[in-house]
Amino acid sequence: MHRLTLLAPLLALACAPAEGVDVDAAGLDAAARVLPSLAVVGGCSDVFAYAASADDTKAIFVHIDGGYAAEASQTGQPMQLSFTLPHPEVTVTAQWGDELTINECNDVMMGQPFVQGEAVGVSGTVHLTLDPLGPYYPWDMSNHAVIELDGVRLQDPDTGRQRSLTTTLETTVGWLPG
Repeated sequence: MHRLTLLAPLLALACAPAEGVDVDAAGLDAAARVLPSLAVVGGCSDVFAYAASADDTKAIFVHIDGGYAAEASQTGQPMQLSFTLPHPEVTVTAQWGDELTINECNDVMMGQPFVQGEAVGVSGTVHLTLDPLGPYYPWDMSNHAVIELDGVRLQDPDTGRQRSLTTTLETTVGWLPG
């Protein structure tokens, strides 16, 4: 599994609820208390990144479709993009449970993650910076990626609870597991 460190370790997760949202303890509230200390970061594909707690019980996942890692590798030029959520090419998801990232960026199934709950990004901005790490190959379009989540509102679809997340993940994307 590909693991790197956080650029800025999920420092600014606002634990204050959105107006009118119930504040009793729930999965999202529990996740909000530990998301600032996520210890494991990884990424792969075109473009996927994640950050997880050391015990793999809380995680954030960012998917950005559109072939941007391939494009940056093919041109050999860095690329900067911004997306306002909701956006058809971008998905941000926080999850809580067990072994959440056990199969991420891995070509061998290592087990079955247990997702107890999740919250999806419903608003905010996702900034993506890609810097190609070498020549383009169909199986390896590696890029150094910086993904900034700026005021991303995470909403638990079961309860309607929301929390705001501002953080930066730094990892390598564009390589294909296998």
